[in-house]
Amino acid sequence: MSNSLDNYRLFLFSEAGSQITHMMGISGNEALIAREKIFTENGVINVPYLSGNAIRHRAIREPGAKYLINRYDLAGKLTPDILNFLLTGGSLTEGSVTDNLKTIADMQYLFPLYRALGGSLKNQILSGSINVGRGVLLCEENRAMINKTLPKDFDQIDTVLMGAESFVSQYQYTRADATKQKDADKFLDKQILDNNESNLMIYNGQSIVTNSVFLHDIVLNNVCILEVGAVYDALIRWQEAAGTIGGQSRIGHGRLKTSVNINPYVDLDDARQQYLNHVDTVKDDAIAWLYNTFQSKPEPTGKSKK
Repeated sequence: MSNSLDNYRLFLFSEAGSQITHMMGISGNEALIAREKIFTENGVINVPYLSGNAIRHRAIREPGAKYLINRYDLAGKLTPDILNFLLTGGSLTEGSVTDNLKTIADMQYLFPLYRALGGSLKNQILSGSINVGRGVLLCEENRAMINKTLPKDFDQIDTVLMGAESFVSQYQYTRADATKQKDADKFLDKQILDNNESNLMIYNGQSIVTNSVFLHDIVLNNVCILEVGAVYDALIRWQEAAGTIGGQSRIGHGRLKTSVNINPYVDLDDARQQYLNHVDTVKDDAIAWLYNTFQSKPEPTGKSKK
């Protein structure tokens, strides 16, 4: 296993396998998709995008953390502090009054995933080595910017693309009223049935259409092959779990089919296997680190009653 450090850029090509409902807010009763302002020859235009924060969590941290929890048989055994560290990055809950150098060094050795992501101990924030870019919609408004960021071995996009609004659609669903459905009289009290008003609910919003394409990247700075393997393993697990992003995944929205290109080239499957081997090798020490680092402070001892 090589311990040499390098910088890597993972370039991701994501195709929407279903409509995408990555929201930014509500207008009336309509859910609005996330947009960013893009300066073009025709002025400033609001273009749909996927936030880097959402990609970071859904595609890397969450699947990577759940793998470790399952692999280390930790389900049902975690404290809130440990779960927060693994799944959301943790939070500061104490003052920084102790020397954390050994604790941090041990974490960086035991958990390549969190060496990349960073996070927070109870009394210190840990910086990571990963920068997750936003998902850029492949559309005419973004074409010039995309051409500037494509990997060198990719062809430039010379043809005019469809405009951003061509990829925006609408959805609408109706949540039925159970009391108005067939055979409701068999289940409801007769008096309630006679006096009950309908609570039928209609909800709707914007979406990005199926088969739209997003380009995004993940930059890893000054890392070894284990961090590369950890991130790639998380991406694979995210894809195996339908690769969802944004809301409404429970009804089939938000599915992305993603392919990965890396520069400089490394065998990603080999990097992943090295990471998986490492996870198994350090299992006992990794579990011990979690419980020792996030153990609760003992309650102050009260004065003895006379």
